[in-house]
Amino acid sequence: MRSARLGLVVTKRGNPKAVRRNRLKRLIREQFRLQANNLPEVDVVVQVFGQVDDAQFTQQLHRLLLQIARRLPPELLPPELLPPEEGTHSGP
Repeated sequence: MRSARLGLVVTKRGNPKAVRRNRLKRLIREQFRLQANNLPEVDVVVQVFGQVDDAQFTQQLHRLLLQIARRLPPELLPPELLPPEEGTHSGP
């Protein structure tokens, strides 16, 4: 079984220090790891150009990964991300 793959691009231009670039890569990998079960067999490339705030960046990346998962055809989505079928009631 193949799984989603991640590609990273973090430029020196916005983040001249290697410590900062490596931290951003760790944050991206962690968010991807947390969302990997929701993603089908896709290749995701994350490019970071410029300076970003860690907390804001993490939240935005989380939302983007969920968006990617939800925009895929239903046959590729994991069951927990499928919208409820019409006529079914999931509440009390």
